[in-house]
Amino acid sequence: VIITRIKGSDNKNSGERTVQGTDYTVSEAEELLKEDVNAKLQEIAEDYGIEISMVDAKLHGSRVRQTARTNSDLDLVIEYKGDIREDDLFNALNDDPIYFEGIQVDVNPITASDTGTLDKYMERSRKYDEQVLGGDVHHSLPVSGRGRT
Repeated sequence: VIITRIKGSDNKNSGERTVQGTDYTVSEAEELLKEDVNAKLQEIAEDYGIEISMVDAKLHGSRVRQTARTNSDLDLVIEYKGDIREDDLFNALNDDPIYFEGIQVDVNPITASDTGTLDKYMERSRKYDEQVLGGDVHHSLPVSGRGRT
């Protein structure tokens, strides 16, 4: 199944950066991807007979920094609550990948008790980007159209 969303021109001048390779802002892309990931979480919960809920999700990585290569994926980290290990949920979420505008989404699940909260994770990610990559690093970019297979 491929779901395609056609981006309108209503937010073109919002001032928020877009996700590299798309016409969507980071905020728009995050909201759309939350819907997709929530649907996958529910499928996984039913398959495993467990409860899982997403706390929040954020995009980061090269497509948000505007440094992506043509074949770069789109990195989404999600904080969740549930009775499944981070590694097991990573495998379940990425076994049948989500695509956003033809770009594969790498979903990285974390829990507050194991990796830390999403806010702490994003703070570490920003610091890493600044220290390793240097310069002005962007963490709010748009993404356009999405599709899931």
